[in-house]
Amino acid sequence: MSLCYDGQSSILCSADSSSRIMVHKLIRKRTEWIAATKLLDHRTGIAVEQLLTNEGCTRLLISSAATDILWSIEAGESKPLSTVAWNNRRRYRWSIHPAEKSQLLLVTDNVAHLYDWQSLTRLTPEQGIHMLGSVLPELAVRSIVPCFDG
Repeated sequence: MSLCYDGQSSILCSADSSSRIMVHKLIRKRTEWIAATKLLDHRTGIAVEQLLTNEGCTRLLISSAATDILWSIEAGESKPLSTVAWNNRRRYRWSIHPAEKSQLLLVTDNVAHLYDWQSLTRLTPEQGIHMLGSVLPELAVRSIVPCFDG
């Protein structure tokens, strides 16, 4: 299971083991949180490895080993915007660019790529930005943790 929460919009996104993606607007009633509005209910048909939202949760990135799908999240109108298919992607992780919130950072093995949050358009050349040094496969990036307000 994967969860992603956006505090600005009070939207909770989840992916379960049956590849079902659900997005709900939450409201607080006294001491309880209630799923007030369902914004998305979709089955991807493939195992979801990562969910990521932009600030305000107007975009949702659903990531699997084979594809990444960018969704527009709006009440009554959530829809897929763009898909990137991968042939042989090994270890990877998506994150929001720490200095440019309008960009996504994708790290695969020892290569970084930048993408636009609104369209999932690649902003770097196809070969990406190589991180110097040789990294053993077992030491490749497995997670990205934003720090310092990023």
